[in-house]
Amino acid sequence: MKPGWLRVLPPSLQARLEGRLNLQKILVNTGWLFGDRILRLGVGLVVGIWVTRHLAAAGSILAVHIWAAVFVFLGVAQSSWDVAEGLMRLSLLPMIGAVVNVGLNLLLLPAYGGLGAAIATVVAYACSACLASALSRKTHAVLRLQLRALFPVHYPVRRVSA
Repeated sequence: MKPGWLRVLPPSLQARLEGRLNLQKILVNTGWLFGDRILRLGVGLVVGIWVTRHLAAAGSILAVHIWAAVFVFLGVAQSSWDVAEGLMRLSLLPMIGAVVNVGLNLLLLPAYGGLGAAIATVVAYACSACLASALSRKTHAVLRLQLRALFPVHYPVRRVSA
């Protein structure tokens, strides 16, 4: 939106000044973004040093737990597929993951502690995303796509029919 004083000027001068105002906005925002990045970098370094010093044992847990994100993304894609295909009744199938997570936590926590919980979480998310797709014939097409995403090389996949 143009400032009121800019409307009374000739159109050629309006365009020129408007361009300068937009450039000024861009530069101000860029400056704020640069400052934000510097601040985040500094905070990230301080937190990183503190974490490595005091929480070094958590590294193996995080290394396992990060793999859960792969199955979370597959599950999100599956839920979008279910909505698009009108399969909302099947949206409770991923609850299998909750049952698997509780069961595996009961088995793995006493022996492995936090690492066992991370392993249980990854397996539960895998069951929630992929096993749930395998249980219903209506979701086999999305299961093929999920497997192709997990194993992109040398995995024979038939075309998904519309």
